[in-house]
Amino acid sequence: MSPIHANALNLLAGACLLVACGKGDQPAFARAIEVLASEYTFDPKVIVAAPAERLEVTLTNVGQTVHDLSFEWPGGERSALAGSVAPGQSASMILTAPDEPGDYGFYCPVGDHRARGMVGTLTVLERPEVGLTELLAGLTAPVTLGFPDDGSGRMFVVDQIGVIHIVRDGTQLQPPFLDLRDRLYPDLDESYDERGLLGFAFHPQFASNGRFFVDYSAPLRKGAPKDYDHTSHLSEFRLDPDHPDRADPGSERLVMAIDQPQQVHNGGTLAFGPDGFLYISRGDGGGGYDIGVGHPPLGNGQDITTLLGSILRIDIDGPEPYAIPADNPFVGQDGADEIFAYGLRNAYRMAFDRGGDHALYAGDVGQNRWEEVSVIERGGNYGWNRREGTHCFDPGRPNEQPTTCATTGPRGEPLIPPVIEFANTANGGPGQAVIGGHVYRGADLPALTGDYIFGSWSRTFNDPSGAIFYAAPRPDSDSLWPMQKLRISTGEDGELGHYLLGFAEDLEGELYVLTNDRRGPGGDTGKVFKITPPNP
Repeated sequence: MSPIHANALNLLAGACLLVACGKGDQPAFARAIEVLASEYTFDPKVIVAAPAERLEVTLTNVGQTVHDLSFEWPGGERSALAGSVAPGQSASMILTAPDEPGDYGFYCPVGDHRARGMVGTLTVLERPEVGLTELLAGLTAPVTLGFPDDGSGRMFVVDQIGVIHIVRDGTQLQPPFLDLRDRLYPDLDESYDERGLLGFAFHPQFASNGRFFVDYSAPLRKGAPKDYDHTSHLSEFRLDPDHPDRADPGSERLVMAIDQPQQVHNGGTLAFGPDGFLYISRGDGGGGYDIGVGHPPLGNGQDITTLLGSILRIDIDGPEPYAIPADNPFVGQDGADEIFAYGLRNAYRMAFDRGGDHALYAGDVGQNRWEEVSVIERGGNYGWNRREGTHCFDPGRPNEQPTTCATTGPRGEPLIPPVIEFANTANGGPGQAVIGGHVYRGADLPALTGDYIFGSWSRTFNDPSGAIFYAAPRPDSDSLWPMQKLRISTGEDGELGHYLLGFAEDLEGELYVLTNDRRGPGGDTGKVFKITPPNP
């Protein structure tokens, strides 16, 4: 693999519920790339693409003289703009990268510009490849895993239907570790449902205190708005002191209850940060466009008097039910004490990088056009529903992109753009619904070390066609991180061939993939795979 494989490409998905429901033939997707031309130089000088990737390259002339752009292919063929670009103007062209990995040149054909160094390189990457080793089958809809740091070597498997299993030495133990089916919202819709058991996290001192936390969809609690759908429960449980492979079902302590106006956009990830605090992702409550019943005029994403559309941060070791970290950004503001970041549609899956600067990555499922992954900062506003990804958004015209929109939130704060963005299927892209993942810190796949591994739920709503991608962080750049699809050597035609429900990371930094073959939480097609080096 090229040593600069870490710069890659762009793909992905999302919308109707967790997903977009685009149907029929879609236009071929071309990843947008902007090249700035000033006096005798290009910025960037290197463009990275996948084999045969379609690119829409726009040359913007920020210099004082006329500039042009031409790509040179083997055999002397060229791809070029239709004409030269005057100062202050832009022009675009669609091209397809070569099939063969390697370096290909581009240059300015005007006058002596090429001789004076106005050249660049299009690097076509080798398509990276991984294998998947099946570890467990016969589940319904596995959404996350847990690996306790207690020396037991156990893997805890969380199934959306409300059951947590333990796998030890490749064997699924019976009975289940915890069965919450009688506490969940009843009769989950097997055709498609975003409710259920969604989150799981061990207390950092689980090995000594036996505490762990779950996030699940309970029936609508007494006193909630009657036109709401259900109530999300963040609850603490403890191990059964007489059975270390079982939880004590009677130990439940309700930590936080949040009423949800609609069935969808529940978020549900639980993750302890390096600071020891518990982080919780909450979607905007559903409803489409963040409007309607249960959505204030600003939208839940922009309104910090609601905990929906946010990432929350609490101290689970403080006075019950929990304490507020003193450095949370909105401490003392009505209804906002728990908020760490906001402006999110549905950060269904998020995770901390176990290495580097321990950044928090969140995959935020888009509406009708754009998907995104963001690096979450304290107090950050990520734009929903004023923006969808880096693009302007109008809830009244969700399928159209306004030419202008706000660049700040309701309090004048800047809207933080994502680090990864891609068109979903309904917008000509290659998938539906981003599934947030992890920065790879394991040892089995050294070529991917430091890269962010994530995916898409599926390409179409009715056929299981998820995908796994990687993107290389660019912490010193304001540009979007390019991303590339991983080829699955163990899959038919190199494809995943399942709906992708989530990723997980073990104590050594190796990654796992959770899938099923049905749209909703029904049947027994759920599987757990480990990402491994590619099979020969």
